[in-house]
Amino acid sequence: MVAAAFAALVGVGTAPYAQAQRHELPPPPPTVGPPGGGDDLVRLFELRDACRAGERNSCVRFGIMIGEHRERLAEWRRDHPDLFFYEEERGR
Repeated sequence: MVAAAFAALVGVGTAPYAQAQRHELPPPPPTVGPPGGGDDLVRLFELRDACRAGERNSCVRFGIMIGEHRERLAEWRRDHPDLFFYEEERGR
């Protein structure tokens, strides 16, 4: 009797239950970003949208990210001029 109670406490004999509880989750949906994407470009678009909505932290992060990727700046300006909305507002 003590052995049966101990077995119940430690889970001996519960293998079918444990196996029934294991199931794999479906993969997450693919992230849809701008054409020619990349994680950096997707993040830039997210930060730009948040900045335009008035989130100052996002504006700062947007500027930092642009500064960190200076080598890609010309490409981004050419392919995605809408990212640089602040230049249009200033009159460039």
